[in-house]
Amino acid sequence: MRCKLGDMTDLHPLQSYLDRTGQKRADFAEAIGIGVPSLSRIINRKQNVKLDLIERIVVATGFAVSADDFLTVSPPQRILKPAGQGSGSETSGAILS
Repeated sequence: MRCKLGDMTDLHPLQSYLDRTGQKRADFAEAIGIGVPSLSRIINRKQNVKLDLIERIVVATGFAVSADDFLTVSPPQRILKPAGQGSGSETSGAILS
């Protein structure tokens, strides 16, 4: 199961690890002390992960998954303002930050 471009293009490294090792999410979630719904949200990149949980995941995977795998850095969103809108003092088609 792959995410669409924009969501992320590949499986989360933790899901790849679980697939490679044949571990079930329920067993892994129990091993790191969280519920399956929380693990699913983490794998689907819908939940931020605190440092202590990242550490438990990294150790439980034998360092096959790294702390970097939980960092998502994206450039700031920029909005192109359509020409002709605004108070008139803005430049048409200006990029706003």
